[in-house]
Amino acid sequence: MAFKNNLYLKILFFLFILLITGCAGSQIGPHQKAAGPDTALITIYLETVGQCSGSVSFVLDELSLLAGEQWHDLNIQPVLIDSRAVAGKQLLVGLSNMPIGNYTQIRFRLTQIKIHNNIQDSSGEDRSIPLSYPLSVTLEEQDSTCLFVKWNLNDCLEENSRFNPRFSTSGQIESFTGDLLYVVCDDINTLYLMRTNKNNVVASIGLPNRLGQIRFDPHRLRLYVLSPGARCVYVLDCSDNRLIDRISLPLTLEPRFMDLSWNGDYLFITDTPSNRVLKIDLQTGIVDQHITFGYRPERIIYFEYFIDRGGKCKGDRWLAVSAPDSQQVYLLNADNLNVCNAIAAGLAPDGLLFLDGLLYITDRLSNMVNAYNLYENRLTARIRVGLEPLFLLSDQMGKIYVSNHGADSLSVVIPGQQTALNEIPIGRSPFAMARSQRRQIIYTANRELKKITIMDRNADKILSIAELGGKPFFLDIWE
Repeated sequence: MAFKNNLYLKILFFLFILLITGCAGSQIGPHQKAAGPDTALITIYLETVGQCSGSVSFVLDELSLLAGEQWHDLNIQPVLIDSRAVAGKQLLVGLSNMPIGNYTQIRFRLTQIKIHNNIQDSSGEDRSIPLSYPLSVTLEEQDSTCLFVKWNLNDCLEENSRFNPRFSTSGQIESFTGDLLYVVCDDINTLYLMRTNKNNVVASIGLPNRLGQIRFDPHRLRLYVLSPGARCVYVLDCSDNRLIDRISLPLTLEPRFMDLSWNGDYLFITDTPSNRVLKIDLQTGIVDQHITFGYRPERIIYFEYFIDRGGKCKGDRWLAVSAPDSQQVYLLNADNLNVCNAIAAGLAPDGLLFLDGLLYITDRLSNMVNAYNLYENRLTARIRVGLEPLFLLSDQMGKIYVSNHGADSLSVVIPGQQTALNEIPIGRSPFAMARSQRRQIIYTANRELKKITIMDRNADKILSIAELGGKPFFLDIWE
């Protein structure tokens, strides 16, 4: 019966996705690569304003950009657009790798135009409409940027029911004052920015080499982006999306996970191939301390809580580090990186969350979340969740969300209870999550779908889906 109920929920979720995306679909090739030498990525979105008095659909085709005297084809497959499906929404048209340069014009063609579901308009003839608009976009080497095509649906039909195409184009905004979700897509070396008031993509930033975890510092308005490929941490000024520093990590081989101290003074980084944990002083930009141990450290979190285990293991600043190969989670003093405890954490410990004296750990092979009382040094709960649990997120209002990567769902856990409260279908391959406390929204990265699912925290109800040009890897938020 439980299997049938879960299958029923997944079918309902699939139908919901069809409803909110309509027949419009983005065209991103499965092997789209990051920008290389002398090229940059450009992500094209269609946005709408107003309401159409009737029903209009068309195929958006033949997109190209003008640089100097030469037109460059965006090589994006034709996309079907329906006014009923896209009204009030943002649609990903496609992603393209383009030569660097200054682009001053965009052109495209509307074909297969349908008025009220008829393939012909009132003139009785099939039409295609070529359109061209001024533009000002500069593409720099290995950069990534967004271009927005805006369709004004007001007066979309003339009095004789003839299609009245009203479009405009614009580049991305360069400065913000908050209400942003940051999404790193490691397969295309791109950081997408989404406005949390509308849940739309507003900009993207390209950074050289493969990217890893990100962390936002609300005190200094800095975003730290870990790069396993470049073995460094990129530092961005969030007020104008400007790269202001690059912190080298010479002791590492492939750093992928990190966390930030609550005061923003230190970064803590794990490097699995070299078995290292590093402490970076962000005032000086150098490695302050590092420790090597043979446990292949992976995920890491920083938290503050007083624990007294004597000597170097007494303090209120701590790190928890998961090491799936040893089936342990290690507790380190964040002041001196001394290993103070090894917690047996199941078959494959992964995601970590500290909340109210308890350390929650996902075990992705046994489909459990284990809760440990750090002060008493004992296991307090083993909570069965969905298949292959990865990430944990507290909503700060009494619920913990668990992304079940293999079950395409989120489990809802209430601290103190021994069983999961609920399981919510959330789309394929849920991965990292982020929370907007101000707007009471949970964001979930659907990695393989290249999408972000936006859910109302109060009702645990899906509100919308945001499409990206790459696979979302990590999320963080600026409110």
